[in-house]
Amino acid sequence: MRLLLLDAGLGPLTAQHEVRAGGRFVARVDLAWPALRLAVEYDGDHHRERAHFRRDVGRLNALRAAGWVVLRFTADDVLRRPDATVALVRQALAERRATAADH
Repeated sequence: MRLLLLDAGLGPLTAQHEVRAGGRFVARVDLAWPALRLAVEYDGDHHRERAHFRRDVGRLNALRAAGWVVLRFTADDVLRRPDATVALVRQALAERRATAADH
């Protein structure tokens, strides 16, 4: 995922970024553009297990409450639909940059 995004010119990005809000740890995200509060997560098959899924729901809600947008992708997205995956991330980056410029 990281290489796909970097090869598409969507860097720089931060891997394994720790998100904090109000001085407290919220979550660690796979890939991030911290200044834009945009995260990309690569979800393997283990995310379909009940306990992991439940943790993910709480984690995603906490990230949203901290002002983050999180895009989630699977191996199929990266391997079978790389152009669409890059396009979604590129669009989210443009939207977050426009929002940041408005403030």
